This record gives sequence, structure tokens and C-alpha cells, in this order.
Amino acid sequence: QAFLDAHTDQQLIQLATAAVEAHLGFEGPIVANVTRVSNAIPQYNVGHAAARDTARARLASHAPFISLAGCAYDGVGVNDCILRARYEADAYLGR
Repeated sequence: QAFLDAHTDQQLIQLATAAVEAHLGFEGPIVANVTRVSNAIPQYNVGHAAARDTARARLASHAPFISLAGCAYDGVGVNDCILRARYEADAYLGR
């Protein structure tokens, strides 16, 4: 928590963008948003699953090389994020 408190939203976006560029070799997002949730587990809005599924379906038909993974989509825990990342990697590799 101290790390997050010591940085502005813009600084966090810059750090995340630099990590994406360094590790994945392409420019970071055009639009970025920081949501700070203190001492709570984030809750998805009603309709989240349907919106997520629609976004995935649109990506699959228009940009199949892009997948959605992370706490914003399939679970807020680290284990959820790792599970989905593995699923997406396996799907991309055809396993």
C-alpha cells in the first residue's frame, strides 16, 4: 500500500506503460485509468460478465491476437489472474 500511496495516478500509469513496453515490446495503452481500492475487495458491477463476454467475442472476430486477462475481467485475486493468463497463453499457443 505504501508504494501506491507514494505515487500519483499518472506516475502509476507511466510505470505500468513502461513495464508493458519493456516486457512485451510494444507501446502501452492509449487510454489508462487508475482505480484505488483501499481495505476492500473490489466488486464487479451488475452485468459485468455479459459485458466482458461481449468484449471478448468482438476481439475474437476483429483482433484475435489480443486477449483480455487480469483482475478487471475474471477475478480480483492473484490466483484468478494467473489462471486466466495461463488459459489465454495456452489458447494462443494452440494447446
